[in-house]
Amino acid sequence: ITGGYGVNVVYDILGGEHFAKSISCLTAFGLMVSCGEIIAPVDNFDIELLSARSLFLTKPRLENYKHDQRELLMSACEVMCLAHDKIIKSLPQKIYYFDELPIAHADIEEHKNFGSSVVIFK
Repeated sequence: ITGGYGVNVVYDILGGEHFAKSISCLTAFGLMVSCGEIIAPVDNFDIELLSARSLFLTKPRLENYKHDQRELLMSACEVMCLAHDKIIKSLPQKIYYFDELPIAHADIEEHKNFGSSVVIFK
């Protein structure tokens, strides 16, 4: 897709064997963001994979960015306002109504949803 150039950033939520595949997609000085291990943990990572193209690797944790509940809620409100004003757009993969919340939880736990899920409170 990139003509052999690679991408600047990869957000890997799968982990396991996909981790190395994600790193292989990066261009020189690319950033690998490991933000989940849905399939499996990342085992025996060879740090030399980073040096071949001077890559960067991070594994962020929400609590390092949002130190308390108030800061987290303020950020969530800001994102909701941007979505409401259509500055950012998200196309949900699945919309549930409040009475379908147990189904939504089950679908998420069973990895049936890829992308955003939305619950409508009516």
